Amino acid sequence: MENQKQGLQSVGVRTNFHFQFITTPTSDTPGTSLILHFDTKRYIFGELCEGTQRASIQRGIGLRKVRGLFLAGKTEWNNGGLIGMILTMADVQQGEIEPNGANSRRPRLHIYGGPKQLHSLACARRFVFRTGMPLSVHEFDADKHRVPEQIYKDDNISVWGIAVRPEAPEPTESAGTELADSDTTSGSKEGVDKSRIDSEQGLRSHIVNNMFDSDWKRDRLVQCRLKDIKLPALVWVRDQTTKALTSYTCHDENNLGGLTLETDVLVRMPWPASTVERLPRVSGLPDNVSMSYIIKGHAQRGAFDPVKAKSLGLTPGPAFSDLVAGRSVQNDEGHTITPDMVLKPSRPGRGVALFDIPSASHLLDLEQQLGDLQDPLFEGIEAAVWITQGTLPYDERFQKLLLKLKQLKHIVSHPDICHDYISQDSSAVSSMRLSKIASEFFVVPRYNNSNGYNPVIQSKANDLQDLKEVLGVKDPNVEVIAARRGLKIRVEPNFVLDETVMEHLPDDMSPYRRSSATVSKTLTEPEVVTLGTGSAAPSKYRNVSAVLLRMPDALGNYLFDCGEGTLGQLKRLYTAEELDEILFNLKGVWISHLHADHHLGTLAILQTAMSARARMSGPERPRPDPPCLISERNMIDYMDDYQSVLGLRTESLCTPIACHWMEGMSLRGEPFDFSQTNIPIKELRTVKVSHCHGAQAISVTFTNGFKFSYSGDCRPNELFCKIGLDSDVLVHEATFDDGLEGDAKAKKHCTTGEAVGVALGMKAKNLILTHFSQRYQKIPVLSSVKMPEHVSEADLLDDDDAEMTTGPELGAHDAESDPPQTSDATAWIEQDATRNLNIGVAFDLMRVKVSQIASMKRLFPAISKMFQVGEEKREAKRQAVAAVLRGEEERKMADKLARQGANRQRMAQAQAKNKQANQQKGNKRKLETEKGKEKEKEKHDPASNGSIAGTEAMVVPQAGAEAQTGEGIPASASMNAKCAQNGDAEAHGNGLGREAANSNSNSNSINSPTCLQADDGSGSIEAQECTDKAAEYVESTTSPAKRRKLDVQSG
Repeated sequence: MENQKQGLQSVGVRTNFHFQFITTPTSDTPGTSLILHFDTKRYIFGELCEGTQRASIQRGIGLRKVRGLFLAGKTEWNNGGLIGMILTMADVQQGEIEPNGANSRRPRLHIYGGPKQLHSLACARRFVFRTGMPLSVHEFDADKHRVPEQIYKDDNISVWGIAVRPEAPEPTESAGTELADSDTTSGSKEGVDKSRIDSEQGLRSHIVNNMFDSDWKRDRLVQCRLKDIKLPALVWVRDQTTKALTSYTCHDENNLGGLTLETDVLVRMPWPASTVERLPRVSGLPDNVSMSYIIKGHAQRGAFDPVKAKSLGLTPGPAFSDLVAGRSVQNDEGHTITPDMVLKPSRPGRGVALFDIPSASHLLDLEQQLGDLQDPLFEGIEAAVWITQGTLPYDERFQKLLLKLKQLKHIVSHPDICHDYISQDSSAVSSMRLSKIASEFFVVPRYNNSNGYNPVIQSKANDLQDLKEVLGVKDPNVEVIAARRGLKIRVEPNFVLDETVMEHLPDDMSPYRRSSATVSKTLTEPEVVTLGTGSAAPSKYRNVSAVLLRMPDALGNYLFDCGEGTLGQLKRLYTAEELDEILFNLKGVWISHLHADHHLGTLAILQTAMSARARMSGPERPRPDPPCLISERNMIDYMDDYQSVLGLRTESLCTPIACHWMEGMSLRGEPFDFSQTNIPIKELRTVKVSHCHGAQAISVTFTNGFKFSYSGDCRPNELFCKIGLDSDVLVHEATFDDGLEGDAKAKKHCTTGEAVGVALGMKAKNLILTHFSQRYQKIPVLSSVKMPEHVSEADLLDDDDAEMTTGPELGAHDAESDPPQTSDATAWIEQDATRNLNIGVAFDLMRVKVSQIASMKRLFPAISKMFQVGEEKREAKRQAVAAVLRGEEERKMADKLARQGANRQRMAQAQAKNKQANQQKGNKRKLETEKGKEKEKEKHDPASNGSIAGTEAMVVPQAGAEAQTGEGIPASASMNAKCAQNGDAEAHGNGLGREAANSNSNSNSINSPTCLQADDGSGSIEAQECTDKAAEYVESTTSPAKRRKLDVQSG
């Protein structure tokens, strides 16, 4: 295998690969990302922003073969989708094995990025739990490399990294993100301790490795003294005789369940990465670095020259295949033939440049690094992808650089140029259908196929000419197009831009939109907006958890959980002005637990809210305090760890409130109460629930008396019913349908009936069910109601996380390929106990006022029927496609069988011909051998030579006469024998006939076929008989006895 690789490297390879845009800047997907597609591997380049993995699902882009992530841009929160993407790949790549791997390990994922990327990932050590996923993070050393540097090479591609940064700090182009110096935490570059930086980077690398590839096991227990354990905790004591384990619940030092502080106990071994309490701040690493890349395929080998190969003594067959594959062979003479001897000259590999330029000062540094473009690195580069922001595309220097690179095709990605098209088509179509049933609850997502969400410059660059005019490019030789999702850049074997991309929704959606009167800024009652209603991971139809509670009378807005993509969901519901108003009045964000699907959208929300406060505040409207971020302490620690990546203090984004179900709320270690703020919350209570470490359910009572309860993820909990008693609205998870209680217990979730039972036990006035399995989009199944049971202290303290290492029950990527499930319009069976309970089923982007929840139950049959009809249509479409594919496969198989039959027939004919030719060659060699023996004997036996000469003289006849020997052999037979001795294959059969035809003698000549008479007068004999007679004569003349007899007769 190694020899083959070396051979291929020497002569080049033949590949077929292309880039495809996964995302361009939209409300759902704020970044630009591309996937590089080879048959055996995939690579992702660009900004892995929130929504990237969901867009991959929508586009049908598989992640199973992804082996490299090349992160472009600055390491801030533009890679907010990175963690979710890695977790999804960890799940979908289970079972993948590294080819030619000696230890059968799954392939290693390589992540390349700019400075601080290791720190960014290490911050997630408290909530990322995976094993057996090898992962390496490579940070580009921007201080060491001030020119493009090769950072990656494998069998498919070579990649060069380019780190661009401004020479001096510059103000942010958007006024909404300008920060005071006191808000930053960037370290000074003076007096950098290189050994300290290396040590800290080593710690971060070790943490990241333990997050994904440790040997941790869930059932592994370690022994220690009880006094060394943080309480409360669940511990075990082993009986020395029976070896059985007995569990004990230890609340505090005064309530140890019968144990003492000196008792040796067993506890679960903590997750290795989570044992690091605090990361060192990022200091000494380069700031404001934006990563760009040049990607090239390997040299493409020339065409195979079969004529040249034959001239070197090779025959078609395996030797030709080996040479094409890059392996040397030997010819029949033992000479070594190398691939370069039979292949035409190779050509340089083609490639693409990806430039992520966030500002004009970054552009200046890029120009300096590119120089005069004479470097061989740029040979074969066919296109440049430009990821830009702000007013950069309209800058004169950018236009000059495009002109300088006019030999390339330019693809520009910018929020204004790419337009705010719908990126989640399936979810949007579902919302459109639901709006036909109940437009008061469901709305068609807002989008714009002509402009960005909040464009810097209004433009409508729908084609090449329009875009060139917008950018001010006047040279007709400069080719510029806008980036679009699905756009393919085909690099090998021929460079082509495949622009056949269609949007699924029309430009005019006014017939489906609700009237503007219903979108009022002034609320008269609370409104619940379910932004994300799915579990575990994003899917085509449901995003991950997020609920927005909008309160009337200036009581503010509140988010309950904030999964990845929450900001994008808000942008699909509200215009830029409306969203600014909502985020300006955002007063609180509650995170129920630290599973990634419940909080990865938090930073984006807080950053955007900070910008909204800066834009909208002024002399007449004071700037409000940042919203309270309320969660368990680990979430606050995550924010504190990440602040050095963002360059912002946590307090600039939020008021960090650590919440414990027993100790209450605290602000930086001090007790906290809402009376210290202007937040209108009268009471906030939480209880620990059975799901994972730190998981809590919450109940909030506002100053106007409205009570709202939110479960997060959990098993049914009796204590939750107590703190949420008489809630006006309960939003509760219902991950599994009734009948799947075993799955619900194993994953520590609830069924529909269990969630309804909690609402009844709580005496809630209204119930909204959410957090459904991502497998199907439908009304949940309710067949029975189960009231919550008492949860033991041991169960609550057992932090065993069912999703810690195994991931979600079903990855969203796998779910899309599952067989369809029939949607039963009667799956929701009304129970006597639920007749007086107002129940709503949540869908993404659903907006419902509290008084409207009572009318939602009557919509269930229509919604169920809608999904049933939709599923039937999809199933019919799947069947039709499957039938076409089957027909195509059958046709291909028939063609294949026909070709195989024809090949077998040709091979049989060729074999028969070869067999005949071989037989003829054998006969010729035999005759030549006999003739040689005869000549040898003539040389050593002079008497014999005379006899034979006399015999030959006697048997040569005169014209028209038949001369016979004493044995009666016709002279014609002697002539036939001479033909055989001469080795002419045809002379054995019909050579004498040709002699007759060519002879000038008459028909009675001895050469005429009519003269071939048998000595017994029986008439003509066949040519084969002539041949046999001739062979007999030859044999007789080689016998000494026969020669003596002939000599006597001739005498």
